[in-house]
Amino acid sequence: MKNLITRLKRQAQAYIDFRAQPAANINLKTHKIITTIKEAQEKQLALHAIYKDGSFTGDLVKYDPKNDKLILKNFQKNISTIIAISDINRLTLVPPTVRKSQELDKK
Repeated sequence: MKNLITRLKRQAQAYIDFRAQPAANINLKTHKIITTIKEAQEKQLALHAIYKDGSFTGDLVKYDPKNDKLILKNFQKNISTIIAISDINRLTLVPPTVRKSQELDKK
């Protein structure tokens, strides 16, 4: 009930003071993706991205917050991809055990 009153109060203030800037919409999906990227950077973990055109698993090369782009390179270091954050449907961390098994398969 308290939440409803707060929302109504905000809407009334926005209606009365039409010059005031509207509150920024928080995109929870984008926030979760960015949090996952930062966690991968801190822990030096690989990422698995499911995006519009397919999926990709690899090491994080660079995250460009200015252009909202993510650059990943696969475990064999021969293929890389640039993915727009807005195109990502799901982004997960790859466990270190998967990375070890990929490296063992390479040898």
